[in-house]
Parts: sequence; structure tokens; C-alpha cells
Amino acid sequence: MIATLEGNIDDDARDINIVMGRFSEIHQTTTDRKWQIRCRQCQYLGPWVASLLYAAYLRGIQLHQEPRITLPSEPAALHAYCVYSGMAQAFGHGPPPSPDHPECETIPLEQFYTASWDRSNRIINLLRRHTQLSADSEDQVRICIQEVIQNIEDHSQSPIGGVMSARYFRQTNEVRVGIADRGVGIGTSLRQKHKDIPGAFAALNRVIQGGYSSHSRANNMGLGVSNLFALVRSAGGRIAVFSEDAYGHVHGGATPTVHGTTSGFPGTAVFFSLPI
Repeated sequence: MIATLEGNIDDDARDINIVMGRFSEIHQTTTDRKWQIRCRQCQYLGPWVASLLYAAYLRGIQLHQEPRITLPSEPAALHAYCVYSGMAQAFGHGPPPSPDHPECETIPLEQFYTASWDRSNRIINLLRRHTQLSADSEDQVRICIQEVIQNIEDHSQSPIGGVMSARYFRQTNEVRVGIADRGVGIGTSLRQKHKDIPGAFAALNRVIQGGYSSHSRANNMGLGVSNLFALVRSAGGRIAVFSEDAYGHVHGGATPTVHGTTSGFPGTAVFFSLPI
């Protein structure tokens, strides 16, 4: 089984939806069938798709599918990103990343199983190295990351835990973050408590509105995703959440929208960009 990515795979909900379609057969496979993803013809890969690639790879290893992901060797800037992001090492194509290198504007891919406020420290330290980080911006980044990773720990039942990738963009002075799990998905999790929810589309609509949760913790008020959307909107950023056969997104101060997909993602992937 072979999936091919080419051109610019931007940190954008539309591009990620296309990627989801290319990966649909790989995502839904639960046998030991071998697969590979070819990215050699890509001209841009960012932290959003990097988190998807890493999540797919880790799950493929668990399922003994012998996954193989080939990365581009040019242009030079993209090759450097593949090294700095940790993708080259993770997929067996290059040296380990050097996160402290002065030219590095990314943090290496990270796999995690538990939520911690300190999980965002590496991103904060990266931003401080490249730009003047206000207290408000730091809080926004930390809260967004905490909301996502706490949901993964509380609800996802993900066999790989979660994976995270992040990159700072000097020209636009923003940070882009991708976090993905391979768990049960928002709709499946929510229906354990709210039996009237028909599917992922309705589930995403409800969690974006707020007040709906599987309440796996006593102090869980079900506001995580709605808070996340509200915070990113107020900051003038953009966010996309993919789970099962639906995704919701918002850009700037626009009203969030939810769309159905035919590809389906076994778990939840959250991508956001925040101006610094």
C-alpha cells in the first residue's frame, strides 16, 4: 500500500483534509499489511502534517505493518526542517535533530502519554530564543497545548498516547502546533455519556459550542475544545480539529464551521497557529 504526497502541504485545514484522504486506507488498516508514504516530491511540509506522519508511523510499528516514510532531500530549507523536526531520525533517514542550534526554529517531534503544564516548555523556550514573548502570548500557547494534551489523556484511549510538533515562523511571527492521537475519537468518546449524538459531525458541533464532555474527571466541565476555539479566535489565529469523519476549523475571527469527510481519522488531530 502506497500513499504519495507532493507539492506544498501547507498548515491549512484544506491541505490537511487532502492529506487525510491520501492516508485513509492506511488509517483504517488494522492488519499487518505493509505500507509506505512517499513525500520526496513535496516542496513544503510543516508541523501540522509532521504530527500526522509521526502518529501514523508509530501506530504502524505497533501493528507490525513495517511502515516506511520517505522524505524530500530538497529544497535545502525543507531538508533542514526534516532534520530539525526529528522526522529524519524518526523515519530512519538522517541524523538526530539539534534543537539548540541557533538556526533551529522547530522543536523535535515528541511522543507523550500524560498531560503536564511543563509539556509546553520546549516551545516557549524556542519562542523566547527567536522573539520577544509577551506574558499574554506565553499564556495563550501554554493554555492551548494544555487543553489538547489533557483531552488526550482524559478521553482518547490512544495506544500511542499523543504526538506533538511545533515550529516558529519568523516572517509572520507565529507559532504553528500539531498534536495528534490515534484513539477513539471525539464522537465515540462523547457518545459514552450523550447517547443522542448521532456521529462525529454532531459531536464536533457540540464540543465547539461547549458544555459537552465524557466527564472522565470530576472537575472536567466539558469546555476544553470550545475554550480552545475561543482563545485562538480572540488571538487572530487559526485552528482545525479532525476527528473520525468530520473536522471543524476557524480562521481569524470568523465563525467556526464543521465539515464532514469521507476519509475518516481514527482518533483526534488538533492543529493551531497563533500570532506571537
